[in-house]
Amino acid sequence: MDNARILLVDDDTALLQALPQAVSLRMTAVQVDTSDSALQALELIKARDYDAIVSDIKMPGMDGLTLLSRIQQWWPETPTLLITGHDEHDLAVQALRGGAYDFIQKPIDRDYVVATLHRAIQTRQMRRQLAEQQRALEQYARSLEETVRALRESEERFRNIFAEAPIGMAVVSLDGTLLQVNKAFCEMLGYCAQELTTRSLSAITQPEDVGKDELLAAQMLDGVIPSYKVEKRYLRKNQETLWADLTATMLRNQDGQPIYRLLMIENIIERKRAKLLEEEQRYIAYELHEGLAQVAASAFQHLQAYAGRFRPHSPQARQDLGRALELAQLSVREAQQLITWLRPTVLDDFGLAAALRLQVEAQCAYGWVINYDETLGSERLPPIIETTLFRVAQEALTNANKHAGSLQARLALERKGTTIHLEVQDWGCGFEPQAVFQETSPAAHIGLREMQERIQLIGGHLTISSHPGVGTLIAAEVPLPSDTSTS
Repeated sequence: MDNARILLVDDDTALLQALPQAVSLRMTAVQVDTSDSALQALELIKARDYDAIVSDIKMPGMDGLTLLSRIQQWWPETPTLLITGHDEHDLAVQALRGGAYDFIQKPIDRDYVVATLHRAIQTRQMRRQLAEQQRALEQYARSLEETVRALRESEERFRNIFAEAPIGMAVVSLDGTLLQVNKAFCEMLGYCAQELTTRSLSAITQPEDVGKDELLAAQMLDGVIPSYKVEKRYLRKNQETLWADLTATMLRNQDGQPIYRLLMIENIIERKRAKLLEEEQRYIAYELHEGLAQVAASAFQHLQAYAGRFRPHSPQARQDLGRALELAQLSVREAQQLITWLRPTVLDDFGLAAALRLQVEAQCAYGWVINYDETLGSERLPPIIETTLFRVAQEALTNANKHAGSLQARLALERKGTTIHLEVQDWGCGFEPQAVFQETSPAAHIGLREMQERIQLIGGHLTISSHPGVGTLIAAEVPLPSDTSTS
């Protein structure tokens, strides 16, 4: 009722003065505007939102019924009261049928007018509140529709990502039942989706890995950890073992309660094979170093000692002894080179930067001029990264030695944030990389392909830039694991 505003329309100037005074005395918070004609009243109504309108029916020009009709047409929510004569019942009925809120008979009872206006103003304010609530509800409905549409689009995007992801993905219930799996996960394990979604997660996990996985899942369920990543073994349908990197996270509802586990599975079988091969090469290198290399070195030393004490008399004998010394020395050198190729011990003892420096020094001893720049120092990297980058540098320098026709090269090793960069450049004859990789011969530049595959296996990227007559630049970029400490 506060700050209500009403409009009084009548051609009787005495009424226009008396009635507003009576209303103001009884309804102190109500402001009364007056108009002596219907046309003027329409202009006022256009300019203001009135809580109630009181109009005489009989007025010169536009009468009260016509004014009521206009109000009902343009402002139907505004209560309109019409003043009628004492015996004008037909006009009163006509007014009510035309949409009037009520009618007031002359002579005017001021108390009745005030009571009727009070109800009319309350009705208008309630209608206004209802209209505001209706608008708010409509806005909320539109917002809800937009939210639902956004959720549907988000769900559709998730379904597409889930279905077409290159890594395995699975949704698992809290009790460990597989609820949904994608195509990549099915292909990894050799099952169809229907077969997997009838199994528990433990049924496709190597028994030795079940306990570790369930412990981490329980910690995630209890909120101790938000997610976890672990290397684990799965059982394929043909009972072969699949090595994988598992990343698991908990899906929760709006109240924060866990509902599902989301698993992302990356096949690392090739990485494991490369690691096993590297370990085998390390073992063979050790055995060669402790066995064949030592025997060859000892044989060479004994031959040298023999040649020093017993010099042959005949030219043929001296020639044979010299040849034997050359072969023994060559055997020692070949054994050392073979050990270096398999697994340089300096790589285990001092790291990648030192191993590459020794490789450079060895090739410089044969007349090469190699500029070696490195910022890694004594920092150690994960063994698989050290070995891979060493092999790539070794292969690139060997290719330059065999094919470039130049004895000048540059080798650079640098850490940039969370990545390791390796570059090998020569200024030899160069070639067209695209043409080389289009060759169908299995032996065509197999070293280049092996370098690319090695770098890709550890998640890196290899770029080969070359052009005939310009030389070749081989650049490798390898990301470091997130748990690798920064220098």
